[in-house]
Amino acid sequence: MRAIPCGRVTTYGRLATACGHPGAARMAGMLARCGSPGLPWHRVVRADGSLAWTDGGGDTWQSDALAAEGIRLTPSGRVVDFATRLWSGPDDTTAATTPTAA
Repeated sequence: MRAIPCGRVTTYGRLATACGHPGAARMAGMLARCGSPGLPWHRVVRADGSLAWTDGGGDTWQSDALAAEGIRLTPSGRVVDFATRLWSGPDDTTAATTPTAA
């Protein structure tokens, strides 16, 4: 979890796989709900790149935290340039790139 670089996101499924538990995306999501506040849970999104914390104001907290790292969201709450921002696991050493304005 701490290995997810600033400016990058991963999915619950990829996080579970990186922890040695492929197929346990829901378990990763449950841990996120009650996990340690010192971990960068805001960098974990759904498989389609959308925010997962959609109740109780969590989506606002998550979108604000991602924005502070330069990650933009679509109006529907999906990560812009999701494929570029996606961190695929501990072997992924690709630095995040900041998309340029069109």
